[in-house]
Amino acid sequence: MEKVVILARVSTDKQDYQRQIVELTDYCSKVGWEIVKVFANKVSGAKKTEERPEILEMLSYVKEHDIKRVCCLEVSRLGRNTLEALKVIQMLNEEGICLFVKNYNLETIVNGKINPVASLICTILLEIAS
Repeated sequence: MEKVVILARVSTDKQDYQRQIVELTDYCSKVGWEIVKVFANKVSGAKKTEERPEILEMLSYVKEHDIKRVCCLEVSRLGRNTLEALKVIQMLNEEGICLFVKNYNLETIVNGKINPVASLICTILLEIAS
């Protein structure tokens, strides 16, 4: 069973990320992935990666625990700043860790190789979200 982590984020205290977690948990259960940790936060996606402790903690955790997949509902959960979000995807890719974006069924790494189509789609989606 593949071990995965979930990444969820909302921008304001008035919003709730529980729906994201439930939807991703249901999906992971259906495909046979074991969720080992959930990283969730209420923080503006416009902040730099260095100002987002949940992203830094998630990156550290997946490296230390040999996790090969991070699941999020939308690529904009990485952030609203295109360059910052792409930086996170690049850091994951460099470690051989796939970002799975459920709403688009996108995997940034397929069969151990970076998926160029996913990279292009993520860039477009992030630009729209910004």
